[in-house]
Amino acid sequence: MRPRVVRIVDIGMTSRFGQTSTFLQSLLAALGSGHSAAPLIVTELINTDQTSRLLEALHAPADVIHIVAHGYDEPARPTSRGDAVIHSDLNGEVSWTVAELAAGLQSIGAPVGAPCLYIDACESFSTVFRRHVRDLITSETAYVGCRGGNTWFDATTYASAFYPALLRNKGAGTPWVERALEAGEAAAQAFSTLLQRRCPFGVAELRPSRAASSAFQS
Repeated sequence: MRPRVVRIVDIGMTSRFGQTSTFLQSLLAALGSGHSAAPLIVTELINTDQTSRLLEALHAPADVIHIVAHGYDEPARPTSRGDAVIHSDLNGEVSWTVAELAAGLQSIGAPVGAPCLYIDACESFSTVFRRHVRDLITSETAYVGCRGGNTWFDATTYASAFYPALLRNKGAGTPWVERALEAGEAAAQAFSTLLQRRCPFGVAELRPSRAASSAFQS
């Protein structure tokens, strides 16, 4: 069985985000240890504040692309679809709208390269965010995001449940998107059981927008 590739993309650019990325690396290394001589999981860590590097990290093939960042949305208005923004911890000095990333990927004809996209930024599961994320993909994709705000504690607790559920041995016949959706739901249930409150993270299957289907096929 080929190893699963999990790419952590850290655009936070501060030690607080670095600690989260290091935690994720350690978690995945522990989950993949002791199985065989061949690795079960290959973890890639990319720290960047460069648009070209971020686009490369998004479209290179992987099984999960996990973006570690701040985020917010601006609701849709009659004359606007609204904006979904991911940004660094440096007072917003490094930021991108998801629409900008979609335009960048569409310009090179390369959609998101993973069947599971995980953005743990605040508000990343909002309607506006999910609408814009659909412009990044060309096939059904499991999408993990956050409803409203979250804390470092919330993000690490959820990830601690999500990745074991995703990577457990379920046999080769289960589609990866289905596995990711099931893992997302299981992680939310575990979060609520452990912390006795509603989990701020959600998971959904997203389908490509018409704009994405047209742009990436042209």
